[in-house]
Amino acid sequence: QMTRWLSHLRAERRLSPKTLEAYARDVRQFMLFLADHWGGLVSLPRFGKLAANDVRAFMAARRGDDIAGRSLMRALAGLRSFARFLEREGLGSVGALSSIRAPKIGKSLPKPLQMASAKRLTDADERAGENREPWIWARDAAVMALLYGSGLRISEALGLKRRDVPMPGKG
Repeated sequence: QMTRWLSHLRAERRLSPKTLEAYARDVRQFMLFLADHWGGLVSLPRFGKLAANDVRAFMAARRGDDIAGRSLMRALAGLRSFARFLEREGLGSVGALSSIRAPKIGKSLPKPLQMASAKRLTDADERAGENREPWIWARDAAVMALLYGSGLRISEALGLKRRDVPMPGKG
């Protein structure tokens, strides 16, 4: 069934090969976990009787292997997709997967560029082969200096108006 599901995802949903590979790996890991957890082979009828505690045990085991929250979210999404496919094919219903909440993931802030890397972005030698007029090089350097020096996001810098810039001596 897994081969048919992956073919469906490739053809119908047009998922990337990397996503398909990850989903396949996640489902295989889940089936191996269940075989060990239940002490026997995982059949479709047995899979249909999957309980929320079985899914939580799998997630806890994966977390114990230092798997990050984003990977756990992807695994849960893949398992849910597989279960929906089985249900559409008339091969059973697995409600336990829909009752599990996705793990929380920490929000991270963007990491600033090191000064040397920021300078290289505007270095003409680094960007050799780019056919641009001198004023574009100057503009790019000014924008990079503004972004790097002020800590503005690109959307904030693009939204600046003349009235936002302090007049000399009035700062």
